[in-house]
Amino acid sequence: MKIITPTFAIPGIHHMALMLKSDEVYVEHHEHYQKRSCRNRFSIIDHQGLKSISIPLKKGKHEQMPISEVEISYDSDWQYQVIKTIRTAYGKSAYFEFYYPGFEKVWNQKADLLIEFNASIFAWLQKSLKTKINLQSTLSFELNYDLEYLDLRGKIPQWQQDYFPQVFEDRLGFVQGASILDLVFCLGPEASPYLRKIAESFPENTQI
Repeated sequence: MKIITPTFAIPGIHHMALMLKSDEVYVEHHEHYQKRSCRNRFSIIDHQGLKSISIPLKKGKHEQMPISEVEISYDSDWQYQVIKTIRTAYGKSAYFEFYYPGFEKVWNQKADLLIEFNASIFAWLQKSLKTKINLQSTLSFELNYDLEYLDLRGKIPQWQQDYFPQVFEDRLGFVQGASILDLVFCLGPEASPYLRKIAESFPENTQI
């Protein structure tokens, strides 16, 4: 299977599993920016449930701008606020102290372009998870791809996840739909085997 994926801030668990399952993964570098998407958003789980976090962008008409030119705004101290939120959400998770220092370091980078920031975060994820997903860049924009490609630019499929321990499961139960950070902090070295198991359960006839 080959995948066409948008650039992503931090991939969801299903998103990461699909990339791990694929033979080739191409990151779309020639589309126009799309708001309210994984391109600059991801989800974590706090005491209230799923919480969306976004990376602020410089003001402008982003939807008319190539994704490769979209710039991050540093007018506010959003990086500190996100770090504070993540510490509150995952500070008591089983592997937080082991993985958090590396995450904080890469999160506090000052990349100008969103696509560069995202790439750095993914490099840290790969190192943490000990995965080898070779991301390639698309060379041009294609509206439609052949059936051998799974095109995730519009929607990333979700399917049933197996249980794993989560920080707030005593009040929330098992919550699906979070980013891979939830898996990293809660499962640590068992995150990669979990991802492979999720990938194997992917329904091949899923329509996107």
